[in-house]
Amino acid sequence: MEWTARLHMAVFGVVVVLGALAGAGLALLYPPVLSSRAVVLEVAKNAAGEKQLAAIKHIPVLLNPRMSPPPSYVDSDSYVLEITGKARTAAGAQDAASAAARSYARRVSSPDIRAVVLDPATPATGTTMPVWVAGFAMLGALAGAGAMIMWRPVLSR
Repeated sequence: MEWTARLHMAVFGVVVVLGALAGAGLALLYPPVLSSRAVVLEVAKNAAGEKQLAAIKHIPVLLNPRMSPPPSYVDSDSYVLEITGKARTAAGAQDAASAAARSYARRVSSPDIRAVVLDPATPATGTTMPVWVAGFAMLGALAGAGAMIMWRPVLSR
């Protein structure tokens, strides 16, 4: 093999490794978002409570408008509310879901309505950091390889 071919292979390898490192760095800058769910049960104590619950279900602004994603009822006829908390860490997602569920239960509870947090927060789910970094590193390596393949005719002149 002549020296130019070896040089091309070395440059190719360096660019692929740099692409993988850039992809891993990008993954560290933008970590994955994990989510956790909490469940709240709303119980009306009398007819007035039923009317209030019906109103609450149809006015999502009464929920926290900054909550993302907004809480959703499991079934349109039920008073079981699922609240999802999202964060960069598993503990943060669980804390967000639990805090939102407790806050909502306190906010909705009245003499006519009782809101109870059934499930404080499920274990957080989502892509783990090692898988996230590996995926971005592979994409970076593929981008580096693709760039070298496209530039090969230019480099061989």
